Amino acid sequence: DLYRVVLRHKFPALPFRSFHDGDTARDWLADHVPRLLITDHNHPGAGVAELLRLGTFPVLIVSATIGDAPPPPSARVHYLGKPFPLEAFTRAIQSLVS
Repeated sequence: DLYRVVLRHKFPALPFRSFHDGDTARDWLADHVPRLLITDHNHPGAGVAELLRLGTFPVLIVSATIGDAPPPPSARVHYLGKPFPLEAFTRAIQSLVS
């Protein structure tokens, strides 16, 4: 997928894992602390708010619709509305992992 291509090209030293739903990500996050979580706001399973409660790791939320009550943005939470330029995706990641 596009995110994986950008991560491999622009951030080769940043390890990453991919999950098909929020429940699988939640289960992994219960035992691991990522340098960055990239998630769609409307993925199936465990929601973004639940994933945010699992730690203090940085989170990049991408979505065509953020919803009625998105988590408040902060130094550790950034939003990108789809569609977005790849440069914006790259800048958001850089700001969250640096």
